[in-house]
Amino acid sequence: MDNSDREQYDRYDCLIARHGALIERLCMRRAWGDTNRCAELRQECYISLWRYLPTLREGANAFQEKAWVAWHCRSVFSHLAYRRRTHQFLPLDDSMADTIAEPDDGHLLDTIDTLATLLTPHERRAF
Repeated sequence: MDNSDREQYDRYDCLIARHGALIERLCMRRAWGDTNRCAELRQECYISLWRYLPTLREGANAFQEKAWVAWHCRSVFSHLAYRRRTHQFLPLDDSMADTIAEPDDGHLLDTIDTLATLLTPHERRAF
């Protein structure tokens, strides 16, 4: 990992440390108190903040940074709501029953845990 990557990770970690409570409040409010939904929203917000971190001005003051974080979180909520409205799911019928796989009793979780060992500490914390 070169120095610019290290700086990017450090900048991201500091941003999350400063605004973690704000992100949590926004997600919990949007999730109506559902902790699982809140965790999903928080993860989506973290991904969005990481993706758009280069667009945050270097010299931004605390208020501008807070507004930037809040705007990106609200943007995530808006995009998720839009996607939920636009997808029309059809109910399963008998002809589809043969193509649906049976759950494999935790095999998928073991695979996810195995793959997660390949992540960096920063990626693992976000995961």
